[in-house]
Amino acid sequence: MKRREFILGTGAASLGGSALIGTGAFSRVESQREVGVEVVGDPEAYLGFDACLGPDGNPTPNSEFVGTDARGRIAIDMGPSGNGGSGVDGDAISSFDRVFQISNQGKARTCVDLGYDPVATEAPGAGFDAGAPSVVFYRAGARDDGSSALDDTLVFDPASADPDDSDSAVSLPVGESVCVGIQTRTFGIDDGSLLAGDRLRIVADTDGQCGSNDGDDGDSGDDGDSGPATDVSFVAFGDETEPTISDVQTVERKSEGGDAGGPVSVAFDAETPLDEVVLFTGGGAGVPSGDQLFLVATDVPAAGVITTRDPARAPDEWIVPDEAVLRSESPREPSDPCPDVEAVKFDWKEGDERLEPA
Repeated sequence: MKRREFILGTGAASLGGSALIGTGAFSRVESQREVGVEVVGDPEAYLGFDACLGPDGNPTPNSEFVGTDARGRIAIDMGPSGNGGSGVDGDAISSFDRVFQISNQGKARTCVDLGYDPVATEAPGAGFDAGAPSVVFYRAGARDDGSSALDDTLVFDPASADPDDSDSAVSLPVGESVCVGIQTRTFGIDDGSLLAGDRLRIVADTDGQCGSNDGDDGDSGDDGDSGPATDVSFVAFGDETEPTISDVQTVERKSEGGDAGGPVSVAFDAETPLDEVVLFTGGGAGVPSGDQLFLVATDVPAAGVITTRDPARAPDEWIVPDEAVLRSESPREPSDPCPDVEAVKFDWKEGDERLEPA
């Protein structure tokens, strides 16, 4: 079968093209070949791009199409094929699941969407009419094995990159990733680019209103949202001597009826490791009426993210408290959460939407 070159983002119309996806830090970042502030190489950026990893943590088969260029940007190259050809099949539909992943390496949940302008097919094929998009990008889980049909709810809408679009954008909690696949439909198309302008645009926005999304997102072990984590009223840091805490920030907040509640995950930075960190939740599921609950993590590193998430739904590097203590069973009090050590306490100020020293 004749091979036709699949070119993304090179600005060229010749063989050997690849997709270059820039990088940047955000509250909002728009990343494309011509635009994007390169802070560090993609795998280490706040909005990270890399080859897709499967649930076992190993690269997926189609991640072999992904590499990096001399500037540390992701390059997607769909050839050579290994049999003398280069590019995707002509007059055919080709699906490449789990090629590259987009990771939220920042300090807040973000909405991510892709925008692209696919060339239209010039002939019908595989159930598509002429004029269908010749290439689409889709989330992991959109296609069943042995089928080319895609779940439209897991396909990135090519019309625009809109982080407020709940039908296209994906919600990424901190530390999680979405794996992206590529499907090409080359019916009636001559050699050349499948994207008008040779451009793939990626937008991430921490203020995006995309909500949560279902689907298998690859390596995160989570299905796109943080789950029913409990929000906290304060966080306290304890050590033998009063610890010096240089930075405390809310990473995630509980969503209640579409409105953000209190913090469920908190990033901190201390000068030295800590004896313990205490999260005060007050009540919550399983807490007897009139009692109060403290979540306690011990032997804590100097910096990190502590969360009320279930351990199975928290990123590996996050700190999950190893002890739950009821006030009725312990001398701990909201006014003295670390009775055996010196402590620094930060209260959640709902009106200001931030944690402040008590």
